[in-house]
Order: sequence, then structure tokens, then C-alpha cells
Amino acid sequence: MSEATRPATEGTLVPPIRWPPPGLARIQGDLWVVARKMAFVAAILVLPLLVTLTLPQTPYGLGPFGEAWWITLLTTVLGVAIFADAVVTLVRFLSRVRRALRKGYTGHVIALVVSDREQEHGFLLQGMGPFTPLAEKERKTVALLRFLTPFSYLLAASWFVLGFGVLILLAARGWVSVSGVGFGTVAPAALIGFSGLVLRGTEGTLSYRAREAWHPEDWEEDLARHEIEAWRAVADERELIPADASTGSGLWSRILAVSVIVGAFLVALPVMTFVPAASIGAIFTSFGGWGYHRPLQRRAEAEAYRSYRLEGDGSLSAIEAGELVQSLAFAGRDEALARELSPPATEYPDPWLPEDMPERVRAAGASYWTDTLWSRVELGLSSEESEYLRRVVEHPGHAGLSRLARATSVDLVGAYYALPFGDDETLFSLPLVHVAGLRTAADAHLGRAAYLASQGRHEEAEEAVREVISVGLLLADEAALLMANLVGTVLVRRGGVALGNALELRGDTEAAEALRTGARSAQAAATTMMVGREERPTGQAFLERLPEIAEDPHAPLGMRWDMVHVVRVLSPCANLRRVVFGPDDDYYAWLDRVRSSLVRYESEEAFFELILRGIAPLGEPGLVSRMLAVPMGGLATQGSCAQVLAAMPEL
Repeated sequence: MSEATRPATEGTLVPPIRWPPPGLARIQGDLWVVARKMAFVAAILVLPLLVTLTLPQTPYGLGPFGEAWWITLLTTVLGVAIFADAVVTLVRFLSRVRRALRKGYTGHVIALVVSDREQEHGFLLQGMGPFTPLAEKERKTVALLRFLTPFSYLLAASWFVLGFGVLILLAARGWVSVSGVGFGTVAPAALIGFSGLVLRGTEGTLSYRAREAWHPEDWEEDLARHEIEAWRAVADERELIPADASTGSGLWSRILAVSVIVGAFLVALPVMTFVPAASIGAIFTSFGGWGYHRPLQRRAEAEAYRSYRLEGDGSLSAIEAGELVQSLAFAGRDEALARELSPPATEYPDPWLPEDMPERVRAAGASYWTDTLWSRVELGLSSEESEYLRRVVEHPGHAGLSRLARATSVDLVGAYYALPFGDDETLFSLPLVHVAGLRTAADAHLGRAAYLASQGRHEEAEEAVREVISVGLLLADEAALLMANLVGTVLVRRGGVALGNALELRGDTEAAEALRTGARSAQAAATTMMVGREERPTGQAFLERLPEIAEDPHAPLGMRWDMVHVVRVLSPCANLRRVVFGPDDDYYAWLDRVRSSLVRYESEEAFFELILRGIAPLGEPGLVSRMLAVPMGGLATQGSCAQVLAAMPEL
């Protein structure tokens, strides 16, 4: 320690130089401030995202927070605000450091000032106060440790933030795994942070020993203001600053400031894109999905009539059955077909029910064909009703419905759609398959049965009713479209009611009562099983249930196909992990399983591929889409959130 810097305890009063140096009070201890703000960013912005990404989770759910998915969105909004403040503080800090360098201060002095949280580095620099017992070498060591400690903390927090952003970008390209993001973010930050703790502990030990050895004595603080040059002159005279220390131009601080801005962009881009994107699926599911409560109940009730289904004819192919469905459903329709649809194999220009329907029939509505009509037959049809039913019976489509009733499978996709599907088509762009017309066809066929019964041909009448039930069960069991399943259950229910009336009309009241008892039992069982089920499921439970239903062989076939489509639409943007890493091996394994269990015909293979397009087919993304999808994996992969966002401008 130089004689000129010894305090008054040795008999020579040497006034201390001012601390902090003139003009540097604004940055005194600021290195700790910046480190603390960056640590807040790491804790509030990055840590929740890291936890959400790395914790075990299903690829179809809303993430580990489940219904509380909004927590991540909230912490992200708050964290981005804190991050913006931290970046501004850091850039302003570096700007002030650069100005100090240009004014003539050395990096050595600035390092002492910015790390001076305790505001006592002036004593440390001059070997005064509690640092009197320390030799010059020891003081330099303490000064270095006091700078490196907050610098280490800042570096650790910065890596936690910046490293996470960079690793997310790499993960989106498939270069880093889930565990790689977690380890790559936490491990370096923890190592650097631990080094800071070690440095802090070492410095604290040295300072503690000095304070223990120090005997406080009277001292005075020189409050006179000096210009920067005067301060440097005194510091140089006392050899407080290394002789080889240079002021420089502050280029390194400028480079650091630019690096901070670039780093802030690398952090903000992933966070401000993939976090909102991961909320898309959660927001959609919060509105609720299709209510499957009623369709499942109707499907269960239809089981009461299964024993009345006619024996199948294996010679009738699935595509022929599909063509019969289309032809019968389109009877009497003269509007132009959409380009995506194939024309009916057989055209029936006349409607199933002539327009000049008697008022009594029109007023009774649907119940006429299932209930009222049979009461009229028993009492005796009026001449007007008999004549009307005779004209209904003459429709040429009845033969086709009778043949369809013997089918064992049906391919509606191959029959209805013009294959192959166009490259720009999706399930959303396709027109709906028109099967509702079969309800009118079934009513007409029930009218035929009633007319036969009025002629005393009861066995033929009952067979006609069973044909309606058989067509209904065919659609409910074998159709790959949910709407066709629903129409099928309607046909079964109408045919079942009509069959009970037909049996009673023939005089077989015992068989009629047995049928009705079975129907009531099935209805009661189905109603009981539906108790407690959500009619419109939402959120996490809804998403996680979708892939299970798609694989469940007991679920209606059309519902299983529908589940595949809903999974494909909602799951890509349902949680952070799926957004960043894209579809994983579990997703592709699930696709293979449902494909093998659902696809039966070439047409359904094409339909499955169409479903995989989701809301839009793969296309060349634009510049904005590419920018948004940078932190997301699988831009060119069906089933990725990046692909969904890329398709948004076209939609």
C-alpha cells in the first residue's frame, strides 16, 4: 500500500478523493440493479414456460397446468413487460458506461463504481475505513471479486433468458430435444450462478476478516467537487489506477448494447409467438365441443331393434351400398351438385312423397308414418289416403331400399365424393354428404308397409318395416360419417315404432308388447348411462378424451372419424410442447393405430389423408408466416401449429 494512501492512523492526514468519481453517481451499483431485473425476468417469464415444456404431459391436452393454461399466458404478458424494462435498463446502463469511457474514465474505475452496491468502494480503492488492514493485493482481489459476483449473476440470469430463446429456436428446427431445452437452459445458468455464489462467499470472507481486524478511527470525508481531470490526477499520483489502464472509445460497450438488443429480439420472438399460439387450442376448447350426449343415447336405444335386422347379402359391395344410399337420398332433388360430389348412380326424378299430400297426412307429420298411419289402417283408410299411399308405393326407389337393407357394409365416401380429392381441398371445404333424404325414403317405405298391411299382406308389410330398421342399423354401424350414423338411428327408431304397430295390427299383441318392452328397457338403460355426462365437454378433459374415442371400437364409427378430425384441428396449438416441437412419435403412433382400425377402402384412405390436412393443406408459407413460425417446429409438417399459422392468411 502506497504511503500517500495511508490513512490518518499513521500520523499523516491524507484527504480521501471523492467517491463515486464526478459524473458516475448515476451508475453506482447499477450492475446489481441490472442483474436483479434480469433475474426477475428469468423467474417470471422463462421459468413457467420451461416448466410447462419439460414436465410430463399428454400431447393432446392443454399442458401440465390443464384448465389453468391461462397462468402461462398471464406470466408471459407480465414477464414480457418486465423483460422490456430490463432491456431498456441494460441498454441505458451500457450507454452511460460508454459515455464515461469517452469522458476519460477507465474500465477499472467504472467496474468499481457499477459493482459498488454497498457504496464503499472508495474506501476499498484507497485502503481506508474497514479495508485498512488489507494489503494492496488483497484490496485488488476484493475489488475484482465484487465486480465478478454481480457480473456472474447477470450472466446466469441472461443465459437463462437468452439461452432459452435460442434453444427454442433450435428445438423448432428439430436440433434440440425436450430434455435438451431443459438441461441447456438450466445447467449453464446454474453453473454460472453457483460460481457467483462462490465468488460472493470468497469476497465476503475477505471483507469480514478485514472488518474484524479494523479498529474504527475518526476520519473526515472530503465533500469538495472536483472535475474529472483533477480526480484522475490525484488518482494517478497515488497510483490507485493501474498505469496501463486506458480509457478507450467505449467500442466494447457499444457492441454489448447491440448484442443486448439482438438478444432481446431472440428472446421476445419465441415468447411472443409460440405462447399466444399455444393458447389457440385452449381458447377453442373453452367454448365447448360437439355434444355427443344425445347421439350416444339414441345409438344405445337402437340396440333394442337389432334382432329384427334382416339377414345380409354378401354379394352387395360396400360401394354399391353407398351408391344406393346416395341415389335414394337424392330422389326428387333437381339442384346442381357441387363439383366435389359424384352424380347419383341411379337418378329418381320423382320425390318420394307426392306433393298433393292429403291434409290429414300433412297435419300428422312424421308421426303419421310411424303411429297414426297404422291406426288409420286398422280403422280403414279413406279413399283419399289409400290412393295417396298407392302412388307412394309406385315409386321405383323402393326396390333399391329393399336391396340396401341386405347390405353388410357401406362406403359413403367413395359413392358421394369425386375422387381423388383436389390438392387444395380440406374437410372444411367439402360439401356435406346429403343423407337426410333417407328419412323421407324411410317414411315412404313405411307407407308402403302400411298399404301392404291394408291389403292383408302382413308378412310383406312387416318385412318392409324391418327393411327400414336394417337400413338404419347399416348407417348407424358402418357409415364413416357421423351425420349418417345419426340419420341411421332415426330410421331405426321410426321403424321400431312402426313394427310394433304392424305386429299389433296383425294380431300378434304378445310380440308387439315384447318389442315395446325391450325398447323401453333400452331407453331407460341409455338414459341412466347418460346421467352425469357433460353434454358439451370442454377443456383438458375434452381434449384428452378425443384420441381415446377415436380408438374405441364401441364408439359409433362416424364419431371415431369425427374425433380424428377434431384432434387434428385442435391439438397442434393446444400446448407449448406441441407448438415448439411439433408432432411427436406418440402422435404418429396414434395415427397409425387409428388409420389401421378405421380405413377399410381406398376411398377412406383418401378421406383419412384429407382429414390430416386440418384447416388447410400444406402450402408455401409467406414471409409473415415464416417469421411467426420461426420458434415453432414442423413448418412443413401436417399436424404442427406452425402449419396452422402458415395457413391463416389464406383462410
